Amino acid sequence: METVRLKKKPKFLIVGVLLVLGCAVGCADGDALLRDFENLPSAGWERDSAVQFDATVTDTAQPYVLLVSVRHTQAYPFRNLYLGRQIIGADGIEYQDTVEIQLADDRGTWLGEGVGGIKTLTVPFRGQAVAFQKAGPYRFRFQHVMRENPLPGVRSVGLAIEPANASRR
Repeated sequence: METVRLKKKPKFLIVGVLLVLGCAVGCADGDALLRDFENLPSAGWERDSAVQFDATVTDTAQPYVLLVSVRHTQAYPFRNLYLGRQIIGADGIEYQDTVEIQLADDRGTWLGEGVGGIKTLTVPFRGQAVAFQKAGPYRFRFQHVMRENPLPGVRSVGLAIEPANASRR
């Protein structure tokens, strides 16, 4: 009778598979209320063209961190972006302001992350968590208020809404 030997699988293959599975489970956005990007036309972002995101809040006891992301190319001609922001609930506008987002430092070096010609900068919507007073649907509107129109180089705008107590990944 002949004995058949089974080859042992390399340990690094097993560890690699476990690592990938662990990341897939651990990196999921299961706690986020919303995590989305809205792409803009390649010809430029028109001032009267607002980017909108809709989310439904069910837990009013839970404070949320809102994170705004701006994805742009090196063709963007400014160091900053003035952005009009609104939170609209069932009863109308609940919050409205204009914010300046610094996309580059004083030397012109782009802030944010990315390789090549595209950078993504993520900043808090406000300095503190947002507590929604009423459960229900909310709309988040963003539009640029820069002098140049259409505004070149902005590829997309994103919004993430996640529980304030969620660990940052």
